[in-house]
Amino acid sequence: MKKFLIVIISIISFILICCLLIFFLLKPRDKVSYDIEKWKNLENKQPFLPSVDELGEYTDLKCKFFHKDLFIFESDAYVLRVTYGDEAFGQQKDYINDHYVMQEKVMENGLERETFFTLDGFYFQMLSQKEYKLYYPRTMAFIGISEENNEIAYVFYHDIDLDYIGGSLSDFLIEDCGWE
Repeated sequence: MKKFLIVIISIISFILICCLLIFFLLKPRDKVSYDIEKWKNLENKQPFLPSVDELGEYTDLKCKFFHKDLFIFESDAYVLRVTYGDEAFGQQKDYINDHYVMQEKVMENGLERETFFTLDGFYFQMLSQKEYKLYYPRTMAFIGISEENNEIAYVFYHDIDLDYIGGSLSDFLIEDCGWE
């Protein structure tokens, strides 16, 4: 009877250890950084994104790097939010309109999907997949403009394993890109 009890306890302990190991391996691990150096590293890899030096005369600058890690699946998102005075904001909007090509629609699961949306007072548009050598949904970039706050947001997302988004792009920015 004592040997039987030891075997049962050993089996239960082994199962518990395996469950805990699986839990820790598959548990999402998010890393967040607000260091502007993360954006500067990205702008070197993605030359179509504005460098900090090209942002004009801004009054405030916020950067967020959001890394999600789920076992072997990883994604990186970068958000740069720039606030301007009235004159500089108008100049930056003109620059965006003159220098960026936007994506009209993308295909997802055989259906056309709109590439523009609003979120927190920003009107977002996806940058052209063809023009900037992006690959929806694995690599995307957005520019958002908030008229009420004189703010422009640049978002870049990369996940080599992502096959589709499914939900709304605004929910995607919140959940997968770390929009705050």
